Amino acid sequence: MSTMMEELSSPMVNSSSNGSGGTPGKEQQAAVLLRLRALIMSLPRVTLFLRCCIYSWTLSLGVKLEKLCRN
Repeated sequence: MSTMMEELSSPMVNSSSNGSGGTPGKEQQAAVLLRLRALIMSLPRVTLFLRCCIYSWTLSLGVKLEKLCRN
């Protein structure tokens, strides 16, 4: 148990051959966290985009229905 705590509290050691630093487990965890962050940051933009598309679609549908009702 103490070795696990020492590993977590110790600074990252350069164990990779490419010189990027960190252990493969920590690099993989960082990549997953980065992907999650990107996903979370993109959700408001996607929601806004979909709202704009739905709004424009319903607006154009309303205009078409209004033209049909006038005739």
